Amino acid sequence: DAHCHIQFDQYEHDETEVIDQMSKEGVAGIVVGVDLTSSQKALSLAEKYEYLYASVGLHPNHAGDDLFAVDTYRSLAKHPKVVAIGECGLDYYRPIEVNNEVKNVQKEVFKKHIELAAELNKPLIIHARPSKGTQDAYHDVIELLKEVKTNHPALRGDIHFFVGGLSEAEAFIALDFTISF
Repeated sequence: DAHCHIQFDQYEHDETEVIDQMSKEGVAGIVVGVDLTSSQKALSLAEKYEYLYASVGLHPNHAGDDLFAVDTYRSLAKHPKVVAIGECGLDYYRPIEVNNEVKNVQKEVFKKHIELAAELNKPLIIHARPSKGTQDAYHDVIELLKEVKTNHPALRGDIHFFVGGLSEAEAFIALDFTISF
């Protein structure tokens, strides 16, 4: 499973059973962090189970709530069981009010994730969700990635929960990113 959140509170009553079932079914998983606490919990699970791995990051919907402490996330990300940076990106759909200030905060936090991924040579797990009836978040992510790829051509990752169109998919694939549905 390239993207699971079994460290979330929803699993506190059956976490062990779910993880045991994954093992029985031969399913490995990347436990994806969305803030500092969930990133730490993801790493804790990854350390406990051979077939679990972790990613660390700050979800764009939390970008205005939490400080993205790069040094703290870097320290976590250097662990050998951390295989990706994220969940990070741009979400123009869920915030109550999406304005330029919200978008700019998300972009700045996302750029820090990109820089960390490039520095540590780890893939990104990107959450991009456009505003209703548009592909705006995808277009902004594509532009940011194009800017960075000139200096960091090895940058790669996955576009999680992709709902874009063919042109956006082709653009991400051209940038060495995979797409998950």
